[in-house]
Amino acid sequence: MEEQKEVETPPGFKTYILVSYELKNLKPIKKIEVSHKLYGHAQMKNGKRYEFGGIIKSMKGLKVGKGGLLLPAEFREDIVRFFDGYSIKYLMMQVYRKEA
Repeated sequence: MEEQKEVETPPGFKTYILVSYELKNLKPIKKIEVSHKLYGHAQMKNGKRYEFGGIIKSMKGLKVGKGGLLLPAEFREDIVRFFDGYSIKYLMMQVYRKEA
């Protein structure tokens, strides 16, 4: 991946990364595994509901449509390692979001 130069964050904004990814080259079982790790999942066992949070929630990120994520920039290396670990194709763009 091409190295990007650092750009100073404008005042009143926070730096995020917009990530577009595709899972079409993965086997169905790996797609489910990746989805569960990214977004979490719930399951019923012995009449009890168990919820498992995903890494997107722990990163305080957002799902942006199908195959899209918006994550705080400090998690860039974490998500790159995750995608590279599964050989997932992805594109990233640095964006700025106005702070509330």
